[in-house]
Amino acid sequence: MEQKSEHVQVKSSHLSILLFVFGLVVGAFAGYYFGIQQSFGTTSTGIQTSFTGDGSEGSSQGITVTRDALFTKYATDLKLNKQQFESCVDDGEYTEDVNSDYKLALALGATGTPTFVINGQLVPIGAAPYEEFKSILDKELATPSNRSMALSLVNSKDQTLGKKDAPIIMLEFSDFQCPFCGKFWKDTLPQIKKDYVDTGKVLFVYKDFPLRSIHPLAQKAAETALCAGEQGKYWEYHDTLFAKQIEWAR
Repeated sequence: MEQKSEHVQVKSSHLSILLFVFGLVVGAFAGYYFGIQQSFGTTSTGIQTSFTGDGSEGSSQGITVTRDALFTKYATDLKLNKQQFESCVDDGEYTEDVNSDYKLALALGATGTPTFVINGQLVPIGAAPYEEFKSILDKELATPSNRSMALSLVNSKDQTLGKKDAPIIMLEFSDFQCPFCGKFWKDTLPQIKKDYVDTGKVLFVYKDFPLRSIHPLAQKAAETALCAGEQGKYWEYHDTLFAKQIEWAR
């Protein structure tokens, strides 16, 4: 009897230890899970991100700002009419324009972003260094190819930089949420603009190619930029989206 009693006590002791350890594990997991939940704020995609009033992240005075609110903030920072901008975005005024660009990109053989079409020729070099673009553009200036075909790809709604009669028409099919597109905008486009666009050699045309399956915010971002363009601030908004990509595109 004494041996059985000791055995029961040992089993009870083991059970108590196991229950205690289990409780610690459950408690730790619950704390981690809810800590993760509280570190984010609601966004238009269901992912939550907490931002401060000026859009930066991680302040003890942070408030929850949806991505839609960020898009609107970028617009008001540019002195756009808030009501007109929000109405344009909410009504999807430029949804079909973005979809049209997307279909054209596929028809031309684009498979990723950024994709470039220079005087009608698909140039699959992505976010290459400036020197590679310089080589291609200089060759095109020396022996122009099919500018008339390239011109047929440009419509009156397109956002352009440069002279309409420039000998080279350079189309970029891009995605505002794409990090490589952001790299091209930051590292390469300024030099192309300085050496070729501003000197009348290149008409630069921006077209939207939102890779929605991997960049769920790209379509909306493209539409907001076009809504900003409705008030004459397309390129300023375009630059803001890329400059603040790490803020809204996560």
